[in-house]
Amino acid sequence: MRLRCCERSTFSRIIVDDGDVCVFSHLETKAFSHPMLVADWYHLEGDRIASIHTIFDTGPFVSGSVEHRQDFAVDPVCHMNVDIRALSPTRAWENTTYHFCSEGCARAFGSNPDRYVAPR
Repeated sequence: MRLRCCERSTFSRIIVDDGDVCVFSHLETKAFSHPMLVADWYHLEGDRIASIHTIFDTGPFVSGSVEHRQDFAVDPVCHMNVDIRALSPTRAWENTTYHFCSEGCARAFGSNPDRYVAPR
């Protein structure tokens, strides 16, 4: 018997920051009606992968949409939902505080905020 949970995985974006590489993709499954954002963080040491961290944005599937809740923000780098009550990384830029899913996204934002924030 063969179980198939992943219908399709679509590449979205790659961010390279010193010894870290993050690959963002959207995972479509039979279990959910909407694609799930996935971030795979690869930490490189020399020519080898030293560690891999995978983050799934399950926020859209939790009962009660987080889109209109004041205790959630959208990470401007990967667009994941971030619980601002948690001890997630933040960066201030042009009188606005931005919340991030990880320190890697915060570093990417810090190196080039204009890339991630729409012109005002």
